[in-house]
Amino acid sequence: MRINSKVTFIRSEMKIFTQYLKIPTASVVLNTKLLLLTKGLDCDFSSIKKTYPLLKARYKVNKIRVSDRHFLSPASTERDFIPDELILEEGDQKSVVKVYFKKDSPFLFSIENDEFVILDKKTKTKFPVNVKPVPLYSYSKKLYRGIPLDEFVNVVGLDRISIIPFDGCEHWIGGEQCQFCGANPERLEFTGIKPNVFEIKTKFDGSYKAWWNHYRDYMCESISRSFEVLLKNEIKPHFHFLIMSGNLLDLDFPWEIAFDLIEAIKGKVVFSEIDSYFNLMPPLNFEKIKKVHEYGFRYMCFNLECFDREIFKKVCPGKHRIYGYEKIIEALKYSVNVFGKGRVRTNFVLGSEPVEGLIKGVLKLAKEGIVSDYTIFFPRPGSLWAHKEPPSPDEILDFTKKLVEIYKKYDFKPFCCSLSSRSSIANEVYNYL
Repeated sequence: MRINSKVTFIRSEMKIFTQYLKIPTASVVLNTKLLLLTKGLDCDFSSIKKTYPLLKARYKVNKIRVSDRHFLSPASTERDFIPDELILEEGDQKSVVKVYFKKDSPFLFSIENDEFVILDKKTKTKFPVNVKPVPLYSYSKKLYRGIPLDEFVNVVGLDRISIIPFDGCEHWIGGEQCQFCGANPERLEFTGIKPNVFEIKTKFDGSYKAWWNHYRDYMCESISRSFEVLLKNEIKPHFHFLIMSGNLLDLDFPWEIAFDLIEAIKGKVVFSEIDSYFNLMPPLNFEKIKKVHEYGFRYMCFNLECFDREIFKKVCPGKHRIYGYEKIIEALKYSVNVFGKGRVRTNFVLGSEPVEGLIKGVLKLAKEGIVSDYTIFFPRPGSLWAHKEPPSPDEILDFTKKLVEIYKKYDFKPFCCSLSSRSSIANEVYNYL
């Protein structure tokens, strides 16, 4: 179903959105997702606990895997009642949105008549959309050597599978982390389930090889077993697959780690037959890019985060120092020659720079065959931008409409789908407007 964005709607329930959007779209799903991604969500813990005392046994709740997204003590038991993601649905429209808990959000996640609802705190009006947390796959409840399988291979949204080989990013060690990143090692207590970069120097005398050799067999076996069990579950309606990681100062080494893990699972899935993405910092040796293509991956991704060179230097000092803006652009263009136009992607943090310049950058990249994705910035505890405001809903909507125009001009598609791209409205604008 495609909705004409020029239609003047008169549905009374749409009035809730006019408080926050100058011109709401005709899609309540899109409007709701946009507002939750920019305003966060408070929770009516008393009603949720009363109705669903074991909520985390049925639905996905947030785990601090990479960074924290809630301004709430990591030790708080209330986290067990904050959904990780919400399914928003009306008619044949359906999307998944990432949840950011924010006590002073104007919106409240609550229970009415034993059903999940989102309320506007000021007016007590219920959002005109069906809402429920994303349920746990049975896979997520299974254990291997006493550890939940989804600690190794994670289901994102409804149909995206992600592998993150190790915890942390070395840029944090030297104080050169990206300003929006919340993967603060002082805030995160690593579980020891996966290798983490902060023990390379403390336990392995700075040797990447010794560090990975210590974990390689364990990680390959655990991920292989997790993937095997996961594939017995029906992943629908699509099968998106992403492998990504934080950065090491040795830029080629994460690629070697990823190749080890790919070797462990390549007999279980054909990467060329699924929506597969390889997303790391570019290597120094571009031959590694060809190897990813040979494995059958459909998309190569290198994330610029900011298009403006000078802003990139300030926002991503670690990336700037060890690799640099121009080299990333070079790697993106090189990858187009290997994967083809529309098969190479870069992600931007929407809110890190003026949108006028960013949309010009998106168009410039599109002419080179490079697809631009984005995530909406939201402040994270422990980050340098912990108190920075997200961009406004109207600004995001306007930018996304222009982005989608570029997509359609160059025959590009948004990242994954609306059921697994949780921090962008690109799929919704592409499909509904």
